[in-house]
Amino acid sequence: MVSEKVLGIDLGTTNSGMALIEGDDVQMLQNNEGEPLTPSVVSFDDAGDPVVGRRAENRAPANPDRTVRTIKRHVGEDYTVEIDGETYDPAEISAEILRKLKDDAESYLGEQVTETVVTVPAYFTADQKKATRRAAKLAGFREVKLLNEPTAAAIAHGYDADLADETLVVYDFGGGTLDVSVLDVDGDTFTILTTSGDNHLGGTDFDEAIMDHVAAALERDQGVDVLADDELRANLRAIAEDAKIDLSTGEETELIEPLLGQLDGEIVELDETLTRDIFESITEDLREQALAPLEQALDDADRTTRDIDTVLLVGGSTRMPAIQDRVAEYTGVDPELTFEPDKIVAKGAALYAAKSGAVEEQYACTCGETFDTRDGFQDHLDAAHATDEHGEKVEERGEITVKSIVTRSLGTRVKDGSFNVLIEKGTPITEATGTKYYTTTKDDQTIMAIDVYQGEHEQARENEKLDEFTLTGIPEAPAGKPTIEVTFRVDDDGILHVTAEDVDGDAEGSLTVEQNVTGTSPDDGGDTAEVGS
Repeated sequence: MVSEKVLGIDLGTTNSGMALIEGDDVQMLQNNEGEPLTPSVVSFDDAGDPVVGRRAENRAPANPDRTVRTIKRHVGEDYTVEIDGETYDPAEISAEILRKLKDDAESYLGEQVTETVVTVPAYFTADQKKATRRAAKLAGFREVKLLNEPTAAAIAHGYDADLADETLVVYDFGGGTLDVSVLDVDGDTFTILTTSGDNHLGGTDFDEAIMDHVAAALERDQGVDVLADDELRANLRAIAEDAKIDLSTGEETELIEPLLGQLDGEIVELDETLTRDIFESITEDLREQALAPLEQALDDADRTTRDIDTVLLVGGSTRMPAIQDRVAEYTGVDPELTFEPDKIVAKGAALYAAKSGAVEEQYACTCGETFDTRDGFQDHLDAAHATDEHGEKVEERGEITVKSIVTRSLGTRVKDGSFNVLIEKGTPITEATGTKYYTTTKDDQTIMAIDVYQGEHEQARENEKLDEFTLTGIPEAPAGKPTIEVTFRVDDDGILHVTAEDVDGDAEGSLTVEQNVTGTSPDDGGDTAEVGS
């Protein structure tokens, strides 16, 4: 039996979660180990079969070379993992995590789940999104939708809150990535103004800082390099993560392990005290690094800290008091820390899955008839019962609408070096298409460089160059004779597609800018000159 429910999944760097709408409530589903979060860890047993989640985490210290963690940091990259001569790419490893979530959800429901909404960082490139979709397909999902993580958090935050005309900053700091989005929220409409982030910064980097600090102490006191041994390193990693969590609520923590491991036949023991002051001192550079995407997001959205109504902290790493204090200090707003910051994204994905389609039946009468408008329902009452006492209103749930806009103007460079805009900043993604016509600047010119920029400066070189490609095969003709049609189009995922073709010939080319949009000078003969639009 196939379930009609759509599973909301937060595919995280360190932990993943899943949620479903049950009646009127959104709830996290527990995995088969009885936990709401599943470690995003995959380990391979001696037979080469994958083990996922807590079992894989428990196997890691004894099998570090057969265990894969933080794979999300490599999604969409030319990166592979080799186990027993078998090569796995990040999508294949991610698929094992998603497959476990799917299997556990089906075990809970007693039904097959074929549809999912998977959340991704808002700044994921086209390749990263394609790899995530592929992972979900490999896991057995037939229908896959992607949703930006900060938007998912905003949806869960605004659920039943009746937010109106609010500028919301979502600061999503997880185990392996940092994602910042600025949104305008009005009821169930979420307009994404801009996004920024760092996909190589997260809670694991704070764990590494503790590991380095403790390893230095052990080398000083016992003359051992624990980081050089895989098993010792894995054990120390688990202790460091626990210490970080302890320091989110306490001023100090004890790192005690009588048998951290053995090195050269000698037992290595750990007995250290780590205070919050020391922890914050050794991670100060990481906190400063974590502020940069927030500054960039506000700048790109043309907002200042005075425009912010709410700052929403999401992700397990926002539990660190120093992160909360730094964000509050910069924004001047006391941030809202959700009760379960590491679960809100999965809940938002489930809400989006359930509410992103229009409600077909909003009103029902006790006689059994249903109506999708208040007027139709009232007409029925007037005609059939002459009173509304015989009818009852079904709870009205509005449709969630997520809108994205082009955060910076998109265009190309023409002969005089100016920036020629094809899609203006602030254009809704649904309308983000622009076409203009260009021509050659030299006789018998057969190639033309198409440079892609984003920004607001009149001079192209003062803006950010995203990419370029060369249109070849233009028939020889006098300068100004060929007509080259160039089209910029932004798809639903915020990825820019550029096409160029000779209107009167066969020359054509295309480019996908591997960057979410939500330079050098070309060679001779590569300039473009506008004819008209």
